[in-house]
Amino acid sequence: MFITSMQEYYNCYSFSFCNKDETEVGNKIILPATALTSLNYLHVPLPMTFQLSNPEKGLITHCGVLEFSSDKNDVAYVPSWMMRNLSLEEGGLILVSNVFLPQGTQIKIQPQQKEFIFSCDDPKTILELCLNRYTCLSQGDVFRVAYGDRTFDIAVLECKPEPAIRIVDADIAVDFAPPADYDEMRHDSRRV
Repeated sequence: MFITSMQEYYNCYSFSFCNKDETEVGNKIILPATALTSLNYLHVPLPMTFQLSNPEKGLITHCGVLEFSSDKNDVAYVPSWMMRNLSLEEGGLILVSNVFLPQGTQIKIQPQQKEFIFSCDDPKTILELCLNRYTCLSQGDVFRVAYGDRTFDIAVLECKPEPAIRIVDADIAVDFAPPADYDEMRHDSRRV
């Protein structure tokens, strides 16, 4: 039998448990050094991308890795927004599997708050700058971007060419859907 990928279960905790709150805006996780040993043995290409699964709920998302420095071999540290997308509580069980994702070409996103459009002079440029903290995107995720002293939630409605894509060093076309709270702003004249 040939092992071609790493699949490990970890207890999942948010970054607040390891004093890395500044990494909440992004989709990179912290894994133990034992994971790096396994991945090196498998000759996994860079950038490393992973599928996170909540086995109880059947929910998945994708991410990159920030570092291999978890102080416990059975613990992964994950942004709280990813835990919310996976319906996980602190200490919940996740399955982490390395995967190869195709390079992204296009995404369609939807700001969840109209303030993202109105508080930024150029929302598209702000989004592009914020996406530098992300390795990949998954259709159906709601991720976070920071602008000034605010944090905004953005839903991924569509990814191309696949439902999960790598976005590192990619030239991706970005389409905006009207904000989720668009009904409240119908009479406003500013266009998205």
